Amino acid sequence: MRKKISILLVFLLVLGWYETVQAVFGKSAEAEKHVVAAREYEKKEIYEDALTEYEAALSLTPKSSEISHKIAEMQLLLGDTTEFVTTCEALIYQHKTDETALEMLVEYYCENGKKKDAVLLLKELRNNEEKNERVNALWRQYRGYYEEIYFYCEEMFPYYGQYAVAGNNGSYGVVDTEGNIVIPITSEKAGYFCGDEPQVAPVMQDGACFYVNKKGRKKIVPDKEYEELGVLSENRIAVKKDGKAGYVDEAMHVLTELEWEEATAFRERVAAVKKDGKWALIKDDFTLLTEYVYDDVATDEAGFCCGEKRIFARTADGYMLLNEKGEAVGERLYEAARPFAEEVTAVCTAGKWGYINTDGEWVVEAVYEDAYPFAQGLAPVRYDGKWGYINLRGEIVVEAEFDMAYPFNKDGTAPVKRGDDWTLIRLYSIV
Repeated sequence: MRKKISILLVFLLVLGWYETVQAVFGKSAEAEKHVVAAREYEKKEIYEDALTEYEAALSLTPKSSEISHKIAEMQLLLGDTTEFVTTCEALIYQHKTDETALEMLVEYYCENGKKKDAVLLLKELRNNEEKNERVNALWRQYRGYYEEIYFYCEEMFPYYGQYAVAGNNGSYGVVDTEGNIVIPITSEKAGYFCGDEPQVAPVMQDGACFYVNKKGRKKIVPDKEYEELGVLSENRIAVKKDGKAGYVDEAMHVLTELEWEEATAFRERVAAVKKDGKWALIKDDFTLLTEYVYDDVATDEAGFCCGEKRIFARTADGYMLLNEKGEAVGERLYEAARPFAEEVTAVCTAGKWGYINTDGEWVVEAVYEDAYPFAQGLAPVRYDGKWGYINLRGEIVVEAEFDMAYPFNKDGTAPVKRGDDWTLIRLYSIV
């Protein structure tokens, strides 16, 4: 009896397998007929009927990505862009990204004035699939797309945080990351917003120096007259009067005598001062980190010499890289250098600019005519007489089309110059 049952079970299993195989192969054969018919319609450019046949084929073989790609292609040819996007997205957001559908959708976006959508899609996928090489390659290719912000002026300087100094007709003010004027462009001098909130910025109006808030209203007015006020940082302000520099605090209390020829802003508890034609590094208690042995110390537009705990100081042989203790980092010397804003900055050697990290190791070969530091993973470089942007691989991300360009801030905004005018651009990838 048991033997008969076993034989019956085997028979039923074989029969079930046979029927399953017949059904699968039968569906495959039927699907192939629809695909052949679709191709014939496609050759004759009868795309509506081709689409119908491809959809019939997909209903029989729903896991066929190749047929899904053809359906998306037909939808696009028929102008059914909404359906095309929906089809591509369904394939892209599967467990494993369909790279063909991704490329189709990105190409469609870029060719139809929707570059922002392409970049944001790649940004999302990259966040979810960091190791997908095709997604990363497309991200590197397209992340440099930008929009232009409606703003024009005669002069601009790099952003520090969310603010940049702008000028017209010899007067200066401050603009934000959207190109809105925060401090009217009417001052003889203007500096950057720094310090703890509420931040203040130094200006000079009618020969008087003081600080204003982000509404452009006076906030700190010194009791003494100074010819220059630096940015407020770490409760220290570099001031200058009668050609001599010193330091005061936020309340304008005197911290040092006016004993130096020049003085930089403090950052990371380090600043630089100049006396008798030579520079030294000092700590925030105003004691010396180094002797007065340097011919120059590199500073940025905001007046800082220290960034990422690194400083560039020049001797007769060139600029050397120092740490925040005034100790040399490596033995390499440079013809010129720009202070660190992030972990990679620009240096010049043999007349060409390239990039090093905080250990003094080369990151991007020195092949450029000029360069500024990296920020947001991109850096402005000049080659063939024009400025563009590269990534940390040295790949061109924004073509060299500007007469001048500065780094992007954290909001993805950067000042660029075309001809005689400065304007602002903003990366889609930061939005």
